[in-house]
Amino acid sequence: MGDLTVNFDREEFACKCGCGADHIELQVVEKIQLIRNALGVPLQIRSGVRCAKRNAEVGGKENSAHLRGLAVDVFVPTSNFRYLFLRQAIKIFRRIEVPSGQWVHVDQDESLPQDVCFTS
Repeated sequence: MGDLTVNFDREEFACKCGCGADHIELQVVEKIQLIRNALGVPLQIRSGVRCAKRNAEVGGKENSAHLRGLAVDVFVPTSNFRYLFLRQAIKIFRRIEVPSGQWVHVDQDESLPQDVCFTS
């Protein structure tokens, strides 16, 4: 059982460098929970909150929504799973990044362009 939602703990969304930054917005987690509910399978969070140092290390944008706890990268191991995830995400999020790797980025940063699906 999670401490943020039924299935997600704050720790899953904390900065991966170990600095302690874990200020993920609850509304973002609740939206990820909706996708998990629809898919009926666990989701692995690759990246949630990032401190400035970690964001630079991973090549994140200077104005990344991860810095403000408004973004999540979810592991998508196969093209079929990516499709199923995206089918749900597009109903819930207004900003989606679909890179060539095994993850999908979703965020709710209203200071950035909305209704977009972009690549890195």
